[in-house]
Amino acid sequence: MTLRRQFVHGLKWSALGKTLSQIVSWGITIMVIRLLSPADYGLLAMAMMVITLLNHLNDLGLGSALVQAKEIDDRQCGAIFGLLLILGASLSGLLALLAPLLAWFFEEPRLTLVLGVAGLGFLITALGTVPESLLRREMNFKALAVTDMANVLCGSLVTLVLAWQGFGVWALVLGNLAGMLMRVAVLQMQSARRVSPNLDFGACKSFLGFGGYLTASRFAWWFMSQADILIAAKLLGKEALGLYSVALNLASLPMDKAMSIINQVTFSAVSKIQDQNGAARKGILEGLGWLGYVVLPAVAGMAVTAPEFVPVILGQGWLGSILPIQLIALAIPLRMIIAILATSTMALGRADVNFRNTLTGTVIMPVCFLVGVQWGPEGLAASWLVAVPLVFLLNFPRTAMVTGISALDLLRVYAKPLAATACMSAAVYLLRQALLGQVNSLAILLMMIVTGAIVYAICLFAFDKNIRAKIRKHSF
Repeated sequence: MTLRRQFVHGLKWSALGKTLSQIVSWGITIMVIRLLSPADYGLLAMAMMVITLLNHLNDLGLGSALVQAKEIDDRQCGAIFGLLLILGASLSGLLALLAPLLAWFFEEPRLTLVLGVAGLGFLITALGTVPESLLRREMNFKALAVTDMANVLCGSLVTLVLAWQGFGVWALVLGNLAGMLMRVAVLQMQSARRVSPNLDFGACKSFLGFGGYLTASRFAWWFMSQADILIAAKLLGKEALGLYSVALNLASLPMDKAMSIINQVTFSAVSKIQDQNGAARKGILEGLGWLGYVVLPAVAGMAVTAPEFVPVILGQGWLGSILPIQLIALAIPLRMIIAILATSTMALGRADVNFRNTLTGTVIMPVCFLVGVQWGPEGLAASWLVAVPLVFLLNFPRTAMVTGISALDLLRVYAKPLAATACMSAAVYLLRQALLGQVNSLAILLMMIVTGAIVYAICLFAFDKNIRAKIRKHSF
């Protein structure tokens, strides 16, 4: 199978796995949100902020280094496996020791036990890193799709049952751990290459340079991406933090889910052709193009329908998240471009450039968040509209030198889906204005979704004459 066919095949299986998983996950998540309170999600946001930070130490970038390396052997894989198990156990113990101090810092006593239990995820993750990396290296995305589906189904169902039984925040914590355990079990079954851990850490040396830069980038990224949660946790309180964090998650959901499909395939594919600049550039632009077709209408639709979506689907207790959802959604397309270019830069072996780019964000974004939080969750959400463009403008020249992608290339890729998305948004907004007061919110929401999908499809086929050929070429 050619690399291009592997790339397309990987996209198909990743998309299928994510789509099926998210159909279930979305339905269950909405039910869970209705069963839990903003305070529960605020408490989870505090815990996840700390766990996300330590999680960047959990593999020292070695999982991605295994994918990116030109050659590997079983001895090296086993050494990395052994090192990751030690790291995972150490991080679980470290978090348990730090939990009381963190609970004091956030003035939330319940955080001590939540962090102690959630920290077990470090050890669970370590068990699955090497088999996952080997599957990604082989571009076996069918196996990874099966793994993701098992993870989401198990975690979501456990979360729903526990939430239904009144477990509060523990439904979220224990459901996540259950999904992780299922994921590791399926990864081990799917991997054809069996690797046993060893303590020959000298075999890891050749991977530590790339992994070191990647780990440093991840730490910087954590500070950049979690600064808003940290600031909100200290200055806004649990209720406002819960509203903001749910708004951030919902607005980012289309990008996160699409990126999880494109990113893993792009990283593996570009790593294989990292010495072929023309082919790498073409592959990156193709990945960006498919993201544009999917994410642009999804985030625009989320923003336009938020006034109906929130009360109908989430409930009246979440009305304060409407404006934050709309504001954050506007920043998503540029965040998406930044993320895929960062992945491509690392796949081309330039983790050092990605590290410098991330450092720029660690300066710009916290400053914007500190200013925006003075106006509550809405101001914090609005700060994304200033921070993201600034980070992009400052970093793009470095990224362009590595990838060979220009601003004009990006305009060509996104002009047609952006025009179709603008028409769709206008049509949905006008429909909403016409229906307000005439029918109930649920009916308005359903008509907006159907109308938006139809208008977007019509406009896209009208503006992009090649879209039919692209779909046929990549169809199942």
